[in-house]
Amino acid sequence: MRTAPLVIALVLVTGCKKDGCDPGDPDACKEGLTCDPLATADAEEEPQYICAEPVTLRGQVFDVSDNGAIEGARIVPLDNNGSVAGRVGVTNEAGVYETLVRVPRDEDGLPAASGSVTLRADAHTYQSFPGGLRRALPISLAEVTEVDGGWVLESELTDVGLIPLPSTAPTGRIQGTASVPDSQAGVLVVAESNGRGLTAIADVTGDYVIYNVPDGSWAVTGYALGVQHEEVGAEISSGGTATADIAIDGDADAVVDGTVQIVNAPGGSTTSVVLVVESTFDETIARGATPPGMRAPKGSYTPDISGAYSFEGVPDGRYVVLGAFENDGLVRDPDYTQGGTEILHIEVAGGDVTVDGFKLTEALEVFGPGAAGPEIVSSTPTFAWKDDSGEQSYDIAVFDYLGDEIWMTTIDGVSGSDPTLAYGGPALTAGYYYQFRVTSKDNAGVPISQTQDVDGVFQYLP
Repeated sequence: MRTAPLVIALVLVTGCKKDGCDPGDPDACKEGLTCDPLATADAEEEPQYICAEPVTLRGQVFDVSDNGAIEGARIVPLDNNGSVAGRVGVTNEAGVYETLVRVPRDEDGLPAASGSVTLRADAHTYQSFPGGLRRALPISLAEVTEVDGGWVLESELTDVGLIPLPSTAPTGRIQGTASVPDSQAGVLVVAESNGRGLTAIADVTGDYVIYNVPDGSWAVTGYALGVQHEEVGAEISSGGTATADIAIDGDADAVVDGTVQIVNAPGGSTTSVVLVVESTFDETIARGATPPGMRAPKGSYTPDISGAYSFEGVPDGRYVVLGAFENDGLVRDPDYTQGGTEILHIEVAGGDVTVDGFKLTEALEVFGPGAAGPEIVSSTPTFAWKDDSGEQSYDIAVFDYLGDEIWMTTIDGVSGSDPTLAYGGPALTAGYYYQFRVTSKDNAGVPISQTQDVDGVFQYLP
């Protein structure tokens, strides 16, 4: 078994520059500092930034079949909505990577000890992570330590295990450079063929690689708020490599707006909304790739959408509109028998788009473990959550830190009390992180509500 790295508490590090900075200016901060957002920025105003000591995200990528190191894997940190939250890192021969991660700061330049990131990992002949049922657990941005005079974010959750593809899997790749907008927020690169989209993340450097591409003709373009990228063709044959450099082809001026309806949610009143590229959307898990900047509210880390929302500068393309991915007490209403709960697909083609309204509902509140961030448990955990008064049953699933489902069971609903359930799956590994998720269902087996993506995370330390 691999040994989980020690998670160390946040410590104070000095040397920050308190002046504001422009994240689009590579020379905005003196050498050795980075331009990160102020956590106190007002959502109604333009976001503000500060020069500060950078935070290095460090970890290892390994093969889950033999624990061997994977060289050349690309790692990128993503925020709660799947947008770029730092630089792309590449693993060395030991499978180790280091990359910078964007962290909200207080006015002194210190990490604001709020928010989280997840990791995306891609490598030649390996399944991308996350993907399918494999989910990426949130990594708290409060888990920062001082190492050799700098700030480092490193834990078991910054290690990523990849599943090798079968020998018959495609081995082609598309690589190149995508022009990055002045915002320096990165670019989502998508290669599409027959309605299927394969993706990669280009950070401020613009370089990207899409792995494991089947033979055939692919249309490659980039997505980033405020700009329109050109579309470039790429031909893959015999598992080879194609180069597709993608330039910015002008400004994107389209406005996408709409409303959310928050129902049966006395515990949650505001949310956030994102756009994901349709060809990357997985209907089964209701997830897809979000281009940088395509999140409302703009410029605030605090979800504040209670009705109307708007995106300005959306490039042409087909998108899926999603909400409630952050710690806002809400989830997308999963009751598919009700109006306003269907997944919304839109097309932007040089003009503004008004989206039909959709519903969010109150999430099932987690009492423990993991009600307010990752929690240490010293014995077999008992899961506890708030009762959904309209339920007839609950599905409870547990995922390990690799995102694999290791246990799932169904229990009858309860009346007059809040449900609890002792974990009954395979033995937990000391030091490892896990997450439990609950879905309530009615008497017809239709989902009513769920726990939030960010809740129910625990570390087993007997």
